[in-house]
Amino acid sequence: FHDSILIKNKLFSYQSAKIINNSINKRNNFITLNKGEKHGIKQGMGVVTHNGVIGIIHSVSENYSIVISLLHRKSSVGIRLLKNNHNGILKWNGFDYKIANITNFPSHITFNKRDTIITNSHSVVFPEGINIGSIADFEKDEEGYYNVKVALFEDFNQLNFVYIIHSSETEEQQILEMKVTDE
Repeated sequence: FHDSILIKNKLFSYQSAKIINNSINKRNNFITLNKGEKHGIKQGMGVVTHNGVIGIIHSVSENYSIVISLLHRKSSVGIRLLKNNHNGILKWNGFDYKIANITNFPSHITFNKRDTIITNSHSVVFPEGINIGSIADFEKDEEGYYNVKVALFEDFNQLNFVYIIHSSETEEQQILEMKVTDE
């Protein structure tokens, strides 16, 4: 990996990659990058831009890698509201490549349209504090939870270059957490 950056006291390495294939109009979208095993890319690494989260490396060959896009039904990202630190899970409902959704946000949380959504500290893939989008709309469901629409900062239809990001400290954290779940 070419460069490193310290984010919230965790060292992340990153390198740029060019998108050579990208879908946005399927239910499960993938992105192909021009970097692979020989560039140090491994399954499970995060992919971001300056504007936000793009996805996670799914599979790798010598020269290429496939990313599960944020625009995929199995994609989920731990998020928090920038202004008050409330956490949630962001998913894509499969309709609009500019909008993602947070469901089951507790009703006691106060937020407004245009509030910023960022990655939270619970992810082992993405650094904390990466921008994702802003609240576009919200409504309460029958159980009293909010369903929130998030306007993504990144336009997935105009992606060209991305950053593949990785922290060696992530592996240490995962090994330690697996010890607890094995007990």
